[in-house]
Amino acid sequence: MMGHPSSGAARMSQVMPIEEIGLDDQGYLFVRPLAATANEFAYIWRAAMGIRWNTRRRVLHGYEPARWVAINLYQQIIAAADGEYGVRLQVIPSTIWSRIPADLRQLIEAGDLTATGDQRRR
Repeated sequence: MMGHPSSGAARMSQVMPIEEIGLDDQGYLFVRPLAATANEFAYIWRAAMGIRWNTRRRVLHGYEPARWVAINLYQQIIAAADGEYGVRLQVIPSTIWSRIPADLRQLIEAGDLTATGDQRRR
């Protein structure tokens, strides 16, 4: 398991590939880091960014997912992992895209996290 970074210490982000980005059965976005252990991001809640770790499914997700537009939730998950753990989650060619609409996938892959234009909640 990764350690929690020391506060105030200068650090470089460690890159961790994303195994899967998807929408769950309720239509809410999740991110599964590649090779994440069951408790890998157990303390992500300490970032106070509305992101939680599901130990059973090994995914990062929103605490209150209905309040997020999907691209903004993705951005928040990425920021929380970097801020709390010093881990920069990164899409790779083998990332699995589960139920992700083409327009959302394009935004994620382009890294254009501010120009959503899409106000869907899921």
